[in-house]
Amino acid sequence: MLFRFLILGLDTSIGDIPLRLIYFTELILFIGLYQITSRFSRQSLILGTALGIGGLIAILPGALYIIRYNPEDAVIDVTFLLIYLFEPLAIVAFVVALIRRLYTEKKSKKKRSRDVH
Repeated sequence: MLFRFLILGLDTSIGDIPLRLIYFTELILFIGLYQITSRFSRQSLILGTALGIGGLIAILPGALYIIRYNPEDAVIDVTFLLIYLFEPLAIVAFVVALIRRLYTEKKSKKKRSRDVH
C-alpha cells in the first residue's frame, strides 16, 4: 500500500502481478521490522510466520490464475483481499513492539540511574 505510491507516484496503471509483488514485499518488510524490534522472540517468529504464510495464501492463487490464463481484465479474487487484513496487522505489531521496546528501555535506564545513586 505504501510502496505503491513511493514507486509509482500517482500513476495507477500497474499490472496485477507487480501489484501483488509490491504488497507482499511490504508485508515482508513490516514482518522483518517487527521481528527486529522484538529481538526475534518466539512470539515474533510465530506471528511473523503466520502473517507471511497468510500473505502467500492471499497472493498466490490469483497470481497463478493470472499466469496460467492471462485474463484481459483485472483480477481481484477473495483471497487477495486478505492482504488488506494481514498488512495492517503487521504494521500494528511493529508499532506495538516499537513502543514496548522504547518503554522498557526508558524504564531500565531509570532503574539503573536509581541504583547508581
